Amino acid sequence: MRGSPGSLPGPQFSASRAVPSSRRLACAVRALRTIARIARATGHQAIWIDLEHSTIPIDTAASICAVAMDIGLASLVRVPEREYGVIGQLLDSGVLGIIAPRIESVEEAQDVVAACRFPPLGPPLGRRHIGSREF
Repeated sequence: MRGSPGSLPGPQFSASRAVPSSRRLACAVRALRTIARIARATGHQAIWIDLEHSTIPIDTAASICAVAMDIGLASLVRVPEREYGVIGQLLDSGVLGIIAPRIESVEEAQDVVAACRFPPLGPPLGRRHIGSREF
């Protein structure tokens, strides 16, 4: 197949032509720091990063989310089960939504919400902090 100079050989696929724009909502992310730019270029409005079922390090997910925010994509991250300490780092990097897996009780749901909040709402409402724990 002939293409423009510098293009890759082989069949060309265009997600924007294959999937109507009304059906392109988000794409799942399991690797690549540049995935946010790929998602944007293919017409997606959001990305979903799965830290529960992948080996993506938190700093890589944070980098992907920072790029997504800069280019106008919403980012959602599913955190590893019961590892709520990473939520603050992700929110600070620009994540717009947290997906918490396997919430089975009101108390577990409250723990996730608390991990997303800063004091002075304070425990039991907020666990995140900046530098000092005293506000």
